[in-house]
Amino acid sequence: MLVVKNIDHLFEKNHLSFATASEQVKGCENWILPNSGMMVLEPEKNLPDKIFNIWPQVQSKKSDFSDQDLIHAYFADIIQNNQNWRVPAIYNCFVFLIDKIVKERKYNLRIKNPDNLTISVLHFAIKERPWMMSKKEIIKFYFFRFFSGKFHEMKANYLYLLQL
Repeated sequence: MLVVKNIDHLFEKNHLSFATASEQVKGCENWILPNSGMMVLEPEKNLPDKIFNIWPQVQSKKSDFSDQDLIHAYFADIIQNNQNWRVPAIYNCFVFLIDKIVKERKYNLRIKNPDNLTISVLHFAIKERPWMMSKKEIIKFYFFRFFSGKFHEMKANYLYLLQL
């Protein structure tokens, strides 16, 4: 995750506020569950232990699972029965979907002059995580996207991100 805009106001959100995993773009409408990449939790004594205590229950249903599966299982009642946990997707924008997010949702990456549609948190997922790539791979990744026409009006924003 890369925070590119102040998100202090998230401390005012309710306990168990989550962003979803970019459900806002075409092709990802079924991504409706909270994403553990960005969540607001109030500190609670022994909460990590309580969550990890359900490990056997989750493992009995899925042999390959993540922290997100544990979160979904532990907070299942709240997630299913209360839709007040959602925060705007600007707090969890997957980089591999950024082109679609900007185009379809009219979000932007105007970091120097942000507005209410400026993406606050970029979520690097899958294999395109800059800290796991060499400089050559990063340049190749952005070069391909830049010149393939996938960036549209975002070219200047991506060049700015390369400088971060």
